[in-house]
Amino acid sequence: MRFVSSSRSRPGWHPWIHWSALGFIGLTALFIPSLRMTERISAGKYPAYRDYQATTSVLLPLPPRGG
Repeated sequence: MRFVSSSRSRPGWHPWIHWSALGFIGLTALFIPSLRMTERISAGKYPAYRDYQATTSVLLPLPPRGG
């Protein structure tokens, strides 16, 4: 039994998004608000954290920004 069918098995049917992407979208929808809330709590608890936020990327390891 096949759970995922290819587009070749159903002519004319081309899904715009794969079903497994729904999990990624759902987890991202949960993670981003949680990240923002955590950043806000940390900035309120530690005053120097605002300076750190001004020079550091939130998710991607990018070079430091000028702040």
